[in-house]
Amino acid sequence: MADLFWAKVDKNGPVPAHRAELGNCWEWAASTLKGGYGYFKYAGKTAAAHRFSWQLRNGQLPAGAHVLHHCDNPRCVRPEHLFVGNNTDNVADKVSKGRTNPPRGDNHYRAKLSTADVVQIRSSLAAGVPRRDLAARYGVSRSIVDRIATRETWASV
Repeated sequence: MADLFWAKVDKNGPVPAHRAELGNCWEWAASTLKGGYGYFKYAGKTAAAHRFSWQLRNGQLPAGAHVLHHCDNPRCVRPEHLFVGNNTDNVADKVSKGRTNPPRGDNHYRAKLSTADVVQIRSSLAAGVPRRDLAARYGVSRSIVDRIATRETWASV
C-alpha cells in the first residue's frame, strides 16, 4: 500500500519561502479536495494524503488529532513537514500564518484567471466583445464570465 501511495507523490515540489530550512515539499500529484488537500483511497476508505503520510511514518494518530504543515502547503505529504496538534493548535497555526480569511483572486489555489485577466475581461465586455468569445479565449465557462461581469466573483477587482 505504501508503494501505491508514494507513486502519487512528486518529490520535486517547491521550497517553502518562510521555512527554506525544511527543504522542498513532496506534493500530492493525484486528486485533491477543497482547500487543495490531497486524498488517498485504500481498502474502501478515503484518507487525507498528508494524514496518511504521517501515519505511514509514525503509526496511528491519537483520537481527535490534526496533522498540520510546517510548510503551509496543503498538497505536501513530506513527513518532515508534518506535525500533530489538537484543534487549538490547528487554529493557532492558521492564525499565525495569516490564513484566517479564505484566499481570493490570484491567491486562490483553484484560480484559473489572474487579476490582469479579469481587468481585461471587464474591459472587453465594455467594448462589446461577446461573453462566449471571452470564455473561449480564457478557457473558462460562460457562467464564469457572467459572474465576473456582475461582480459576483472577483468583486475586489
